[in-house]
Amino acid sequence: PVRAVLGGYHSAISAPVASLAALYGVTQISWGSTSPVLSNKDSYPYFVRSIPPDTLQGTAMWRFIEHFLVPAAAFAYAREPYGEGLFSIVTDLSMRVQQDFRIIGYGVRYMPGSQSYDPEEPRPSARLIKGSGVRFLFIAMTADQAQGFLPVLQEEGLLDGTVQLIGSEAVPFSTAPELLTVGYMHFAPLGRGGLWPKFRELFSRMTLDDALNAQYGLDRFEVPLSQARGRNLTATSFANADDLALESPFIFDAAYAAIIAVNELLGEGVAIADIRGRTLLNKVLSVSFEGISGFVAFDRNGDRAGSYHLVNVQPGPVARPAAIFDMHAQSFVGIADTALHWVSG
Repeated sequence: PVRAVLGGYHSAISAPVASLAALYGVTQISWGSTSPVLSNKDSYPYFVRSIPPDTLQGTAMWRFIEHFLVPAAAFAYAREPYGEGLFSIVTDLSMRVQQDFRIIGYGVRYMPGSQSYDPEEPRPSARLIKGSGVRFLFIAMTADQAQGFLPVLQEEGLLDGTVQLIGSEAVPFSTAPELLTVGYMHFAPLGRGGLWPKFRELFSRMTLDDALNAQYGLDRFEVPLSQARGRNLTATSFANADDLALESPFIFDAAYAAIIAVNELLGEGVAIADIRGRTLLNKVLSVSFEGISGFVAFDRNGDRAGSYHLVNVQPGPVARPAAIFDMHAQSFVGIADTALHWVSG
């Protein structure tokens, strides 16, 4: 029987999986689902995540508005748990200080699958944003949705250098480098801790055979690797760990959390057959360790604390971290306003 599940990536996928996990008592550790809805332990008691929740990213977005004295900002979000969660956090924070008039929300239909995106669906919202005259636009949606939405923004004249775009962590510069120009900004969780250099060295020693041989059975999934949506593994896949996706360190640490929990239970004399349900969940929640994404520990909601980079696309173009939003200080540190590049120059 299944004792634990790692994943998923999108919150829209993790939520129904977490509902089933609760029904069957299966511990779920996600490495990419950040929706604050998943912190609700009444609904998702077996859900844990190795990536920080969007309560922190949403706070960083609101602090950006305060720090740069943004008079009004449009907030385009997909109508699914990830986008709606971020929008809800930002609006809640603005309401606490009676500044909700500074946030104008535009929800657009969630259309999963690259072949099903209808550009006419978000066009009315894009035109309303254009007509509002705002000069700051936040985008909160998954990368596949942004890849359909950004061309619409371009067609409606919102990528002409007059509107500053700020994306969520799911919309990095690599989402659409042909559309996201110098000045684009996005948030990204700090995911490379003190052990990252050691992991990078280990990763560079790996070969294609290490991943695909019978010992590890990586190619025994229901969907073969050759048919997977991600990039195919090749002989050069292990050339540079720095090219790995943003979430990769969190995947490693999600798996490591499960391994440590099982190992500790075995060391305590718990029989393998009994490592399941609440026994496994409670042990996962109690573990703490230095992972490759930094220090890993979970609170009672299964959430992990963490800070965020504000990444800025600079001439080159190249995306560089320009500042850190410190979770404890609840503010930006290391930010040099004059060093930031804005879309307006």
